[in-house]
Amino acid sequence: MKRRKNIRRIPTEILSKIDRIENDRIVIAAKRAYTIESIRNGDLKHLGIRIAPDGTIIGPNEPILPASTVGRASKHNRIGYTIVHRELPMEPFTVTMTVPNFGDPSKGYHDVFQTRYRYPRTFIPELMAHIFVRSLGIDPTKTYATFEFRLDYELNRKDRYFSFDLLHCLNLLLENTGAIDVGDPDKGGDDIIPITEVPWEIFPPGTYESCKRKFFGRRTPSQDEENAFREIDTFLRSLKPKSMVQGGFSQNKYLGAMISDDLVVFDCPKLGNALYILHKDWEFISKHSRREILSGRLGRDFERVMHRTGWQARAKNMIDTILQYASNSNRTL
Repeated sequence: MKRRKNIRRIPTEILSKIDRIENDRIVIAAKRAYTIESIRNGDLKHLGIRIAPDGTIIGPNEPILPASTVGRASKHNRIGYTIVHRELPMEPFTVTMTVPNFGDPSKGYHDVFQTRYRYPRTFIPELMAHIFVRSLGIDPTKTYATFEFRLDYELNRKDRYFSFDLLHCLNLLLENTGAIDVGDPDKGGDDIIPITEVPWEIFPPGTYESCKRKFFGRRTPSQDEENAFREIDTFLRSLKPKSMVQGGFSQNKYLGAMISDDLVVFDCPKLGNALYILHKDWEFISKHSRREILSGRLGRDFERVMHRTGWQARAKNMIDTILQYASNSNRTL
């Protein structure tokens, strides 16, 4: 698993979700699926997760205190950290130095005090937050396994250092699991949307800001590009997916919504791309390029919706039709 870099700002999607939570208490948690191959390669060994010789998933028996070697947030979690307030005026502080009398150590030593200036600082003590790990099972194809991660340290939005602790806890979970989310502790994780990692690409956390960074990298997207991405992200989440996935057909990256185990809707914000509704063998189909998919050689278990007037309504109608057909087939069987 590729290590995620720390975020410097709290993602907008996280702040929006916190605003929707009625509880003052906030829990930092995430659900994510990892390929069996990545687990076998030891990508989650720092969390006590491994695969036994018989293929079963073995997890930790107790909460994990991340090692300080995992990353900066894990180190701060153990020893605390200092915030430098560069937005405030500098303030004086005293430096004490011990020097020899008249420059001759044989004549003894004395202290010299100097006044210097620096930005105000606030020390944030260590949280010593642990990560609970819970296995949610392996998919039927035995391709990936899903886990729920949760910090044992609950935040309270009324606390003085809530924003600092929130950013720190998000980074702690991010660099250890590659995923971040927040939830209401009274809902037991039901409001946490799992993120799925498919074999052909590792997914970023399922937030608007993180997905946007994944698509555009260091390049700042134009206003049109960002508007297109926000529109697609909003539409996919309106489908109330059980999971969010990310991946790519050929060189284009797509954001996806998993409606059911065998129905996934993919869309891409790049101009000229279309929305794809993949059903049945979506994992197999999604490993191929758009040209191969449209050729029909891989089967016809997909629908393609161009981004024209009314595309959202057409896509929803197709999804409803597929779900209705699947429901009728199940009743018939």
